[in-house]
Amino acid sequence: MGVSITPDSKQRADTPGQWWPHATLRHMGRGENWPPISHPQACASQDEADAVALRLAKRHIREALHQG
Repeated sequence: MGVSITPDSKQRADTPGQWWPHATLRHMGRGENWPPISHPQACASQDEADAVALRLAKRHIREALHQG
């Protein structure tokens, strides 16, 4: 059992130079996709946005698995 995290932060056409944190999650044991993780605050680089998305995804996974 495990959850795959794929960071895929993107720039939007209306805000060039800003990256929006986003990550997709997939529960490997069940073979199902979980809702994606995003954050409403832009970052200055893709690396920074991906790092934010990873932190948020890890927190979400801990909370989801802890609830049972």
